[in-house]
Amino acid sequence: MPIDAAPDNRMPLAKILFLVGAWCAFMVLLTTAFHPILPVHLLQMFIMAAISISFYLALWLFPNFPIPVVPNTSILFVAAITLGPFPELCIVLLTAPFLILGMRHVWRFALFFPAEDALSTMFGYLGFKIFGGTAGHISMSQWSAYVAFWIAYFISNVVLIPIYYGMGTKTSLKTIYVEQILSLSGVAMNAIDLIFGFIMIFVMKHIGIAGVIFVSVALWLVNVNYRFLLRSVIQSQRDELTGLSNRRHFKSTLEKYFRKNREISLLILDLDNFKTYNDSRGHIKGDKLLREVAQLLSANVGPRGVVCRYGGEEFAIILPDMPVTHAFAEAERIRHAISTRSFEGMEVMPHGKITISIGVSSYPELAKDMEQLIQQADEALYKVKFQNKNQSLVFGSSL
Repeated sequence: MPIDAAPDNRMPLAKILFLVGAWCAFMVLLTTAFHPILPVHLLQMFIMAAISISFYLALWLFPNFPIPVVPNTSILFVAAITLGPFPELCIVLLTAPFLILGMRHVWRFALFFPAEDALSTMFGYLGFKIFGGTAGHISMSQWSAYVAFWIAYFISNVVLIPIYYGMGTKTSLKTIYVEQILSLSGVAMNAIDLIFGFIMIFVMKHIGIAGVIFVSVALWLVNVNYRFLLRSVIQSQRDELTGLSNRRHFKSTLEKYFRKNREISLLILDLDNFKTYNDSRGHIKGDKLLREVAQLLSANVGPRGVVCRYGGEEFAIILPDMPVTHAFAEAERIRHAISTRSFEGMEVMPHGKITISIGVSSYPELAKDMEQLIQQADEALYKVKFQNKNQSLVFGSSL
């Protein structure tokens, strides 16, 4: 998931306004024909839908949490408790098309989470009813029903969310549950949603929908300010030229995996004969080549690992939960992708192509600690560099 999931504004404004008006008219017709709603409740429903969309399009980012968070569960909780399950479902329906339009670059997120929200909040409402909750009646005497809503909602999330994490990745279920859903930060997110939900219920009881608007705007502004702060922190961890993680972030990421005692494979890569390219084509073209190689590495590694610029024309790839044999196969695949790619000016290079050399090591299979892991991958790399180049080598193996 991208960190900054801002809406895609390329669609003409007139078309957006037409689609918004058409969909809102359809929802009014739906609620009028199949499940009549009082005008005041219909207005509340549209206001809550607008708040929900604003939360989706300005995703919440929290420290040490692996993905952006959508705190609109609090809104759906308030809708289900105050208006009932049908208006709450209508809010999800109102939200879905605008997410698909506004977040086309993260379409899996835009498609999956409205559906997951609908199912989870329906299970939550079922728990609410089983424990004697009455929709439209806000009272702390129903506290057990409110808690039942959140327990049922959380259990539903535990079952459904791994589907999203698993789409397009090879992440194991154990990793998804331990590091994300059932982690301290994951449980904390649900607790925060619960707190926000009770705050909104309280203000809804005493001030009405205006109180929910006020609380939501305040939360949204806090999130926007935090996003600006986080963006500056992230920029300090990025290499300015390539956009990859820098050496500082490389070290902190490795330290994090070692603290968790994760199996880690490490690739250290070096562009072969880069000085020849720089001397022949100039430093501007050399920088362009480094950026193109960085993009190719990122595209080939994807979510399986972390790609860093290690220094100069050297790169490093951290591959968690990958044994050394698989890491070597990954190194060969990446090396082949580079050597068969057409780069501008590659005719000045030996054999007329851009190539890389790769050293591979793994913990705990080969290395005993982080320093040894880096040293072994580095030694394997330089054994390749001073013999044949354009090869991958696991530490301790022979060419």
